[in-house]
Amino acid sequence: MVNTEDDEEPFEEEYRPDGKYIPRLLFLDKNGDLLEQFKNKKAEYKNYAYYYSSPADIINSMKEVLRFYEIEVSMNHDFVFLHP
Repeated sequence: MVNTEDDEEPFEEEYRPDGKYIPRLLFLDKNGDLLEQFKNKKAEYKNYAYYYSSPADIINSMKEVLRFYEIEVSMNHDFVFLHP
């Protein structure tokens, strides 16, 4: 996960799939290419598909990405384990 300040934001259009607004959360593959299919599914944000208003929404999208890559997640009280 990368957090950028306003003046550090990438200028390439590929990182603005539905406009330039902040905050937005983009999921990228190992080559840095945008995984456009992973976005906030809430209808209220259809014009800002990469905006997340709650941690639960972010977690839901993260789980979708993990399922896409067939990565299992198991949780211990203090740790999260990824099983490719």
